Amino acid sequence: MQQIRIAMLGSGFVAGFYMQGLANVNGHQVVACYSRDAARAAAFAAQWGIPRSTNDLDSLIARDDIDLFLIALPNEAHLPVSLQLSALRRNQVCTKPLARNRGEARQILDAA
Repeated sequence: MQQIRIAMLGSGFVAGFYMQGLANVNGHQVVACYSRDAARAAAFAAQWGIPRSTNDLDSLIARDDIDLFLIALPNEAHLPVSLQLSALRRNQVCTKPLARNRGEARQILDAA
């Protein structure tokens, strides 16, 4: 069985919540995590056994070995990151709230 390779975008409460839920899911591996702060990214990676961490979002999104990006960033980052992922035709899951308002949600939907 091929494993889904996941990048976790975020290192806070929601990202930890995702990691707890993923512990009970077969067929995946979280291969990288991102945080705006390199030390937080490294600490999150160490806590959850993630092999790579970074504070360079663009280079992480550019990797061709990631199947799914989980957006667990602060709400104000959902729109720009989701639009960037959609522009590159990357698979993504965004935590709720999807966006801060209806207009942002519409932009995310239209881009997808």
